[in-house]
Amino acid sequence: MASRGWMLLVAMAALPAIAEDVPFQGHVVEVDGRQPARPVQRVTGTVYSIPGSASQIVGKAELCLSPQKAGTGAIQSVDRDNGVLLAAARAAYRYKGRTESVDARLAVEAGAGSFRLVFTDFALSRDGAAAGPVLQQDGSGWDKSLTAVIGVEQAVLDCMFR
Repeated sequence: MASRGWMLLVAMAALPAIAEDVPFQGHVVEVDGRQPARPVQRVTGTVYSIPGSASQIVGKAELCLSPQKAGTGAIQSVDRDNGVLLAAARAAYRYKGRTESVDARLAVEAGAGSFRLVFTDFALSRDGAAAGPVLQQDGSGWDKSLTAVIGVEQAVLDCMFR
């Protein structure tokens, strides 16, 4: 029996990591460690304290994410009872002389007196054409993409704390 446990432990250690967390500008970036290209799967921000119930915080986020406020795009769903708001986010930036943009799904996850912003479902565009996922690899500009996404987060935070 003991040898079976050791064999299982060795087999698990030999498996490639499914996801790997990488720190970046005060955020946790989750990348797919199974693929050599290392696609970015999730960017999680800090948990912020703010007065209000989860429903009230989601309501404020809904106002802050309206297109005229943050310019993030359409709100996709609002679930005040569970403290979740989903919206589209888009950020443009320059990289190697090209205009690029990154699209992502933005989730506002709220609880009583706190919230955080989480980005998923990343897609790059270069000069207006689809370019694929954000890849954490040298020369891909992944850091520029995520810096642009964090800029969207900052605009939302500025509004939330007014």
